[in-house]
Amino acid sequence: MASIPTSTTSTPTSATTLLPRSTPLISQSNNKIVSPCSSRSYATPSSPILTPSLTFNSSWEPTTLPELGESLPFDTFTGKLEQSPADDRQYRYIRLPNGLEAMLIRDEKTDKSSAAMDVKVGHLMDPPDLKGCAHFCEHLLFLGTEKFPKENEYAEYLAQAGGYSNAYTGMDQTNYYFSVSPSSLSGALERFAQFFTSPLFDASCTERELRAVDSEHSKNLQSDMWRLFQLEKSLSRPDHPYSKFGTGNWQTLWEDVKARGGEPREELLRWWKSMYSANRMKLVVLGKEPLDELTKWAVELFSAVPDKGLDPVVTFEANPFGPEIEGSTTFMKTVKDLHSLELCWVVPDQSALFKTKPASFIAHYLGHEGPGSVLSYLKKKGWVNGLGAGNSDAATGFSFFRVNCDLTPEGYENYDQVALAIFTYLDLLYRSGPQPGAYTEVSSLAALSFQFVEKSSSPSDDASELAVQLSAPYPKEWVLSQPYLMRAFDETLVRETLDVLVDVGKCKMVLAGKKLPAEVEKKVGTWDRKEAIYGTEFRVDKFGEEFVRAASRPAPISDLHLPVPNEFIPEDLNVDKIENITPKDVPALLKETELSQLWYKKDDRFWVPRANFWVGLQSPKLDASPIAAASARLFTELFRDHMTEALYPADLAGLKASCMYSGGTIVLSCMGYNDRLPVLMKTVLEELKAFKVDPKRFELLKDDLKRDWSNHELGEPYGLSHYFGYYLIEDKMYSPKEKIAIFDQITVESVEKFIAEALSRVHVQTLVHGNLSKESAIELQEVLETILKPTPLTAEEKINDAAFILPESSSHVWQLDLPNKENPNSGVDYYLQIGSTRETRLRAIASLFSQIAREPCFDTLRTKEQLGYLVSSGGRNQSGTIGWHILVQSQNDSVYLENRIEAFLSSLASHLESLPAEDFERQKKSLIEDKLQSLKNLYEESARLWGSIQDGFFDFKKREKDVAELKTVTQAELLDFYQTYINPASQTRRKASVHLRTQIPASEVITAPAEAETPFVAEKEAVEKKEIGVLDERNVLIEDVHVWKKSLKKSEPARPVQPLETFKDQL
Repeated sequence: MASIPTSTTSTPTSATTLLPRSTPLISQSNNKIVSPCSSRSYATPSSPILTPSLTFNSSWEPTTLPELGESLPFDTFTGKLEQSPADDRQYRYIRLPNGLEAMLIRDEKTDKSSAAMDVKVGHLMDPPDLKGCAHFCEHLLFLGTEKFPKENEYAEYLAQAGGYSNAYTGMDQTNYYFSVSPSSLSGALERFAQFFTSPLFDASCTERELRAVDSEHSKNLQSDMWRLFQLEKSLSRPDHPYSKFGTGNWQTLWEDVKARGGEPREELLRWWKSMYSANRMKLVVLGKEPLDELTKWAVELFSAVPDKGLDPVVTFEANPFGPEIEGSTTFMKTVKDLHSLELCWVVPDQSALFKTKPASFIAHYLGHEGPGSVLSYLKKKGWVNGLGAGNSDAATGFSFFRVNCDLTPEGYENYDQVALAIFTYLDLLYRSGPQPGAYTEVSSLAALSFQFVEKSSSPSDDASELAVQLSAPYPKEWVLSQPYLMRAFDETLVRETLDVLVDVGKCKMVLAGKKLPAEVEKKVGTWDRKEAIYGTEFRVDKFGEEFVRAASRPAPISDLHLPVPNEFIPEDLNVDKIENITPKDVPALLKETELSQLWYKKDDRFWVPRANFWVGLQSPKLDASPIAAASARLFTELFRDHMTEALYPADLAGLKASCMYSGGTIVLSCMGYNDRLPVLMKTVLEELKAFKVDPKRFELLKDDLKRDWSNHELGEPYGLSHYFGYYLIEDKMYSPKEKIAIFDQITVESVEKFIAEALSRVHVQTLVHGNLSKESAIELQEVLETILKPTPLTAEEKINDAAFILPESSSHVWQLDLPNKENPNSGVDYYLQIGSTRETRLRAIASLFSQIAREPCFDTLRTKEQLGYLVSSGGRNQSGTIGWHILVQSQNDSVYLENRIEAFLSSLASHLESLPAEDFERQKKSLIEDKLQSLKNLYEESARLWGSIQDGFFDFKKREKDVAELKTVTQAELLDFYQTYINPASQTRRKASVHLRTQIPASEVITAPAEAETPFVAEKEAVEKKEIGVLDERNVLIEDVHVWKKSLKKSEPARPVQPLETFKDQL
């Protein structure tokens, strides 16, 4: 499924390296609300739901605060914000004298404060001769301001306060946001505000950071998603801004500028001054402080942002597609072995149609997965495995409506018939006419979702998304509610949108695969063009006359019909709430037998009419060998595929069911409104017991899974090196290559026999959490055991996963060639094993080291040495072991990367030794605050409890234990930890690194950025040029990974941290 990528920047304090942020389809094949049908009666929730107001009486009122005086006035929005009854935050919407608008949010319960600025300027506003300008600007704003000139000042401040920051550049907006400990919000805001008043665009880091932009582009070169995105842009009308190359690279931002006599920094600075204006900015600040305090900070710090009187919103011409690609098929050659078809239309700007959302309403039909749907029909034909439909708001002025199909090999050859089925279903919708009753069902479920909305796990994500909403064209009263709600049925608008979609001449199709379909190749030969930026091979052919006739007047297909009313809509939304209760952190063990454990926790935090039901079916047979693991994974794919039609109505009504394979366990889960949850769980269990494999679907899904595993090897080096780093240490983990080698041995009969035997003897672990009574939990467990009728495992068979233990004073390197011969990047996962997770104090010190090392690691290897765009570090605890690792992707040689990592680690001693005591204590404080963060929603708590059950330790108080140890950790202990486990000179250190090496010959000259001096090493000596390809003599190469693994000891099996009997009195 294709998305619209946007460029991103991530600072080192982010916990993970972020991949390209994308604008998702509003409706996907596995994530929708409801679809309408004709001649039916529609159900709505029986309990009252929020009724949106459609009238407004609002204005801006001049305001002052005593603390600010008359010199800094501002306006306060007087309208009433439409707020969910479940939302306990306080809001204030203000407008500063410079036109900048800000939403202040007080959340007394938040453990993290955050802020976001959305600037209504994106890469569609790049100058024609400075491609990537907006994205480059986004990068440079992080690297110093007049008030805080040190280039890593912002990142360092956030790191010491347990925070992180990020940014992304979209088509017509750029979004900056951060998260930080509440006590550090004012300082973070002070630094953040300077981005928009006085950035330095320092000449000393301009060229260096441009190399980071170029590296970011380099990592995308072998990504089919980015290739598809740019191919669509390159084929668009050259006079439309949509055709621009938004990421930018060294060529467009340096070489081309220099060639015409320009100066990149000066041109960027001129662009920033002409484009960034206060009246194009929307700010969100979320903190614990009273609204007056948050308002004071916003007014004081952001009133100085210059207002240049620009148009607040730039509207782009409606249609970026030209006659070349409308009414045509673009055949695109992929890097991975994919079979995908996309149909795309330009539709009117849907953000302006916020009340009715006609394209979203149509997407509910096209994306339906139940009987009579286009997906159901195409799956029966054996042509698709998945389908997604929806609209995306590309930029102000135009939107896209897309239908994406994951094709089978047969479907790929019959792509035109797949497209014809979609046009046939559109014709059915057109002839049936819009259904008001269906719209009522859709809008009622949307309102229900809004009524019981829960906080996300990330306040910074909330701030970032709300900042975007503040620029939307709907009434300001609706900024909190509009993303959820559908307010009014408009038959005319639905029909007008359908008029566009049934017009074959306005459709653009893209068929993507490694080879052309046989019939196409026979007619036209091969791809005949190459896209300039990514080098993607493609060809464009107009729709044939026969296809146009058939799609314009499609013959009805009897299997296609509109969906029936939803029978899973919840009726009982009552919550069994107990007032003035202290939430518990530990579930109760309601029942324990040789066969099973039943864990239960009544929701005592969130008070929503939802519950989560998790079941783990553990069997030693499931991961005993590569063929066992492959069979188990294939079975879960087949079972989920089988259940799609039956469970889709439940999914629309807010109930999610899943079946996943994880190690030696098959995990079943049902989540959502508790009213129908027991019925859903019983249905899943009965279907699991009676399931018989469909031979036709078996072959199709087996082929799909095999291609998925094959494509894994064509992934990016950072992902592969991280994967194989994990694989290197984990027992009973089988690589895609190992599973592919035995995959042809698997048959329908072998899968059915294997699963029957595996599930006949299992250990069952169940968690029931939410708005259900303990009696209901016990009843659900009895239903489970009655339906499945398994027998218990022995105690020895219940042992959890193990990790391999590296010997002391070991340094191993596993070098692998990157399978994708066209990828110019290499990746290194540099892993240090520290000890057992049972060692609470060691675990706590390791987490403190990880936090303190993160910012200097990023600043040294990414910002200063410019090894590559992707640099991250952090803890990696697996199967009872504590570890820490650094991950780098770069166009530099992998051995050179390893040597630079070691040089950094050696230099880290001086950083730790010179760390001021107050900074050390600040780091401890922020880490303690992180570990004591409150849970944000029911799912987050369920996942935490389930993780503690599944890992075999049942350590539900692990965070509190870590905090108790952290409070007394000293700097001397941290230094001792570093010298023992981290320092390359240590005689007790355990190291294993994985190198994924590009097969493109490396340059014999190390680039200038690679020679840059680090802030620590430079004090003593210049960075030594190390010969490419020469490892330190202490390293031992792993020649045969299986032989190497057999030589190692395994970690001790997981055991409960306390007797399980003690959990039986937790009710």
